[in-house]
Amino acid sequence: MIVIPGAVVYPDGVVPVSRGEWAQCLEECRTTWNCAISSQTITGCFLFFLNQVTSIDLSNTSTAVAFKMSLPNECPLKTDNPPLFGKSTSEVIATNGTSYFKTQVVGSTESQLTLNFTSFECLKDFPENPVLRGNDPIRYDYPLAYKFLPGEEFFMKGKIAPTFNKRFTISFLGPSDTYPLFIKVINGLADSPYSPEKGNHQIEISTWKETFAANPISIKTYPNPYNNSDAFEIRIKSSDTQVFVYLNGTTTLTFDIEPSLPLNSTISFVINYSGTGGERVDDYYVGWTGECSWVPMT
Repeated sequence: MIVIPGAVVYPDGVVPVSRGEWAQCLEECRTTWNCAISSQTITGCFLFFLNQVTSIDLSNTSTAVAFKMSLPNECPLKTDNPPLFGKSTSEVIATNGTSYFKTQVVGSTESQLTLNFTSFECLKDFPENPVLRGNDPIRYDYPLAYKFLPGEEFFMKGKIAPTFNKRFTISFLGPSDTYPLFIKVINGLADSPYSPEKGNHQIEISTWKETFAANPISIKTYPNPYNNSDAFEIRIKSSDTQVFVYLNGTTTLTFDIEPSLPLNSTISFVINYSGTGGERVDDYYVGWTGECSWVPMT
């Protein structure tokens, strides 16, 4: 805990927790995962928890406040003045065992420290009001910040092209132009020499070592349940050895993973990787459960 002269500024409606002895109060806040600040009072102190404080008034030196700070093993240099010891911000991450929360203290002015509280949130499903990413896209790239692991879920929502002889593709793109998973939804376009029946109304699932290879490493075909202009929802999950493709929640396609190209080697999702005019899909939304970010606490 860093103890400095100052006073806590907090919104109307926040009721701090009252405690007795200041030293005991400091220790309780230090060891309580969601305690953000201790504030000294005439008789003892108050405890404030995550998202209950807006700032610290440094001009009020009649009382003291204390907050958590991550410091290196060595003590700060004497030239690095408190409360932030030469830094513009300080960040501490706390957890309740399942979720993660960040407290950021910012030296906004000489007389004020501002506190920001965020939580680490991951996309669980389609947003309530998804932002459509475009109509008739040629190619859309979605870089991954984290590995696609067994149990994670990719999901895509959109409409099949209104005209026949079109297709769209979902690529799980790996390093060195490899494709641990490549899905082609074909609406009558005879462009697939690797399938048993060219130009069929079908879905291909395949794995490619290199784009210039004469043939995919493995490929499997299935009937395509979608017709022109149909709305679709595609979800993709995997185990360590198989991929499971769910079509509108009613059809499940399975495909064996190539051991040399695990899905966790995926670095980007690519919709319509070749970017040709024959690749078309309308009104699509793409997301996955590994899409995570720090968002303001509410």
